[in-house]
Amino acid sequence: MARAFRRILLALVAATVFAPGAWAYAPAPQRPALPLAVGTANVLVHYTADPDVEGHITQTAAADLASRVEKAYATIASWGFGGPVADGGLGGDNRLDIYVVDMTDHGKFAFVTYYDGAYGSSSASIDVDAASGTDQFEVAAAFWSVVGAGMWAGADSWLAESTSAWAGFKVMGYPDAALNQIGPWQESLDCEEFPTATGSWTQNCDANLYNGNGESRWPLWQYLTEKYGTSFINAVYANGAGGVSAVQAVNNAIAARGGTFAGVFSSWAAANMSGGYTAAGLQALIPKPSATINAGTIAGTSSVNVSVNHLATRFVAITRGDAANNGPCYGATLTVAVALPAGSSAVPYFWWPPDGLGKAQALAVNGSTATITVPWDTCYWSKWNAGVSLPNPSTTADSQVYRVTTTMTVDKSVILTATSPPGMVTMPGTVVFVPTVDMPPSIEVVGPELIRVSASDRILRLIVTSDGAGTLSGALGGLSLGSADLRAGHNDVRFDLPATALAKLRRTAAADSSTLTLTPLSPLGSPGPAIVRQVEVAPTQAKAKPKAKPKAKKKPAAKPKKHAAKR
Repeated sequence: MARAFRRILLALVAATVFAPGAWAYAPAPQRPALPLAVGTANVLVHYTADPDVEGHITQTAAADLASRVEKAYATIASWGFGGPVADGGLGGDNRLDIYVVDMTDHGKFAFVTYYDGAYGSSSASIDVDAASGTDQFEVAAAFWSVVGAGMWAGADSWLAESTSAWAGFKVMGYPDAALNQIGPWQESLDCEEFPTATGSWTQNCDANLYNGNGESRWPLWQYLTEKYGTSFINAVYANGAGGVSAVQAVNNAIAARGGTFAGVFSSWAAANMSGGYTAAGLQALIPKPSATINAGTIAGTSSVNVSVNHLATRFVAITRGDAANNGPCYGATLTVAVALPAGSSAVPYFWWPPDGLGKAQALAVNGSTATITVPWDTCYWSKWNAGVSLPNPSTTADSQVYRVTTTMTVDKSVILTATSPPGMVTMPGTVVFVPTVDMPPSIEVVGPELIRVSASDRILRLIVTSDGAGTLSGALGGLSLGSADLRAGHNDVRFDLPATALAKLRRTAAADSSTLTLTPLSPLGSPGPAIVRQVEVAPTQAKAKPKAKPKAKKKPAAKPKKHAAKR
């Protein structure tokens, strides 16, 4: 019984969905006794539905799992690969056995593949975790672990891991999550991790074991199969089974098709810089640069040194223009020169994204120097940078220094913008030519030359006719009244008159203080001919004093009446 090379860690957070973990626990028992089973043509899923047993699932979930395995089986077979070795009735019959269990106490893996005899050369069964081992990626990767080991039992770990991840993502059609499971490119292609004495794993390649074990290098197989077909992987496994390393197996398969390993490695690095894949899900690749050269706006030369390990790639970004973007930009020419390490067979590539040159272009190598000269500009492009790939196809040489130098010349007679104009559209009908310059609208002010404003009015109201859109700026003497929007046709324009301006107009008849200047402006601010009017504020009328009310006359005191004496 042998434990398989490919193990996937349970997803604890979104960022580690496909990351493997340390084999710090004893593996689960091989072919555990489970009471229930759901079968399809090629697959038998064993499970329990007992809610008191960790890892239990329903019959529907078991059937869905079997369907995913069948999809992986059929898809991988369509690429020209064989199926699993028949197990001679183990598990009940000769179908591939999938056991659904709880892997939490056995290393937190999503799945583990077991072989019934010699590793990779006999039948196998797969244990999957009920919580995280049943989705299409894990299922397809697990199935490939059986297929791949059957072709080359002793495959180098990085090759076995990366091809399994490639198969998983390819069966899924390269979902968005796949783009987060790529690289880092500065790690050597053949770097591997190894178990430690404490049951954990080394961090020789990366602190993240998914990267360290090689699974994140799966785009290599997508690139090679797009270039040579899926039969290329059959050739690699056949070469490896013949007794060579995985890197040599790839080298031999490329040579058999008329290429060189250095050339393919260099062009693969360029694809990773520019999204140069036919698979749509990989066309958004833009890797993080290890260094940046700012070409700026002034003609001159800049350089940077970058160190690259064997079978690794680093990238240099080249930015343009000035982020302040406060001046015109001009046409330019950029020359990129890369001083290669002694004896290197690397071919750097230059890439200016779709707004520029589009496809990555190989630099011309002459001795130990690679160069390219491209059309350039001094515009500030906030979205795109250019890039230079620095591949190191050597299988042994580490810390190789590449010196990247840029030289820019500027042609100020060519004024450009940082956008690509749309293509010309042919429309039916008569062609009417319109001016291409920024024209302010023509205006007329409806009303007399002298505008009278009442002393109590704080609003200056005008009716202005305009032949186009823009704004109207108003000034009363040396005081700005602000601006108002204009549209084609009649416009009801209103300016607020500050109290200080009204008071001044009342006190003085000076021409400059009562002159209203109206200036039309284009949508981009170009001024047109101004129109002048005079403004007069009506004097304040004195209020009439109210008449005093006449005082009321006092009535004379009444005389006392005389009463007749009683008789």
